[in-house]
Amino acid sequence: DCRISLIKGAIYFLCKEELKQVTIKRKKQHLPKYSVKHHPPGYTPPGYNTNGGIKLPYVYPNIHGNGLEVTLLSHCKKIGAGKNFNIFRTKSNSSSSSPIIGDSDSSYDYYLQEHPIPHTYNRLNIPDGTKSSTGTALNNVLKRRPEWLDTQQDIVPQETLPQPTFDTPDTVHSISHCEDGSMNCAQPIDVPFFGENDHGTACCVRVHLPTNNNKSRPKKEVMVGISHQKLSRQSAYWLKDVKKRYEHLGIDQFVSRFVAYEVTHPFHIVARSGWFCLGFANENEFEEGTGSTFAGKNTGARLDIFNDTYNCP
Repeated sequence: DCRISLIKGAIYFLCKEELKQVTIKRKKQHLPKYSVKHHPPGYTPPGYNTNGGIKLPYVYPNIHGNGLEVTLLSHCKKIGAGKNFNIFRTKSNSSSSSPIIGDSDSSYDYYLQEHPIPHTYNRLNIPDGTKSSTGTALNNVLKRRPEWLDTQQDIVPQETLPQPTFDTPDTVHSISHCEDGSMNCAQPIDVPFFGENDHGTACCVRVHLPTNNNKSRPKKEVMVGISHQKLSRQSAYWLKDVKKRYEHLGIDQFVSRFVAYEVTHPFHIVARSGWFCLGFANENEFEEGTGSTFAGKNTGARLDIFNDTYNCP
């Protein structure tokens, strides 16, 4: 679950809850697969998860090939709770005297997306990657209310979300549950089967929305990503239905949808699709090195929900 980002002139890996600043260089000459100063694959970096921490900079050992050198400069062990985080960038509206943004007109603010729906995120205090910042530069990377911007408001999800652009089988299904968490109450509350709290998948690509043939009106630019929901063993939310209508459903049923965000802060959700699942890769889609390695091999796992079976995993 690692993602790579270029932020303020530096390269970052965001792996689950850890943010790592690295450099990636192509080696001028090929060295032995494991040099004396490296540790073989399978070993955690020396000092990892200890009071002393990793001695930085740390050069990762090469596991496949030896043409690149990846060096860890600094890291933040816990940037948030969860995984599949995305980093949003928008033009800064801060004054040129901001100690974080700097005095460049092309400066940007960065935000860590924590949940895609409802859209929740926090502002990131990322140091300038063009300057030397080895060691503890990422210790205070997450700033809910930066000291230098006293007027910044707490970031809250937008109150109303756009309706899905199309209906899907879950539309006519709901979960009746008790507010106190019990299975017996006088007035249970009905909520949508998949709820309104999506999990992150991937984000984003920039898309220009159509303007209904109005050529004089500029197209609206949005960022489009994918979120998902699943029947997770951990939450087992469908078993909280007091009418016990969904006890036969199995775990790990997985659905996705598209979500479109505004490109500037506060990144409101402007559209979201209904749920869908992606079909299987056909056997003829397998190509050595480029095609799907599961083509024609994973058709046994199918989405089985609401008394229907779908041709997708």
